[in-house]
Amino acid sequence: MAHATGALKTDDMARVTVDTTVQPKDITFPTDAKLKRASQAKLAKGAMHLLERGTDPAETD
Repeated sequence: MAHATGALKTDDMARVTVDTTVQPKDITFPTDAKLKRASQAKLAKGAMHLLERGTDPAETD
């Protein structure tokens, strides 16, 4: 459209500079499911530690 209206000349399109420094990142945000999974993993690890020590996890405060 700019070329058709004369706002952009053919010579202006001879070279185009593209900034490629901004790349999408693989960023995730915590969701309820992820938080639940993380907390379950930590609780299971703590329970396994107690079992290895001979302590019943159900009997601790």
